[in-house]
Amino acid sequence: MTSMLARVMVVDYGGVLALAPAFDDPVAQARGMLADGPSLTGALLRERARSWRVKAEAGRYVLDSFALLAYLENEAGADRVTALLAAVQQGEAAVWMSIVNYGEVVYITQREQGFFAAQRVIAALDQLPMVVVAAGRTRPTVPN
Repeated sequence: MTSMLARVMVVDYGGVLALAPAFDDPVAQARGMLADGPSLTGALLRERARSWRVKAEAGRYVLDSFALLAYLENEAGADRVTALLAAVQQGEAAVWMSIVNYGEVVYITQREQGFFAAQRVIAALDQLPMVVVAAGRTRPTVPN
């Protein structure tokens, strides 16, 4: 934990300034960061009876909240998400996540592990090589 918090950054959450950990290698350092707390994927499974998935189309991926929670807790599927994020860093793939799923990851983390864990997750997600896209009633378009 000490090495992860060696550097911090100031983040503006809509006018509220906060200190958040600054990662040298977000893909490696965020993986498993919540593994010591209550199971977030278990909480999500209780809310939604569906399996996690990574949808793929020729190097373009959309992650759902279950995939990210599995990655953050270093559970089954974390290897697949880690490999995908590494491919993004190498320019071999592109990853998107809906703001709804992003919010779900943060909400479940805060509910199950508390405010400070949720703030750490926000800092980690904001540094991962993925694009968070808005949600709306129209069919979403994925940027090229």
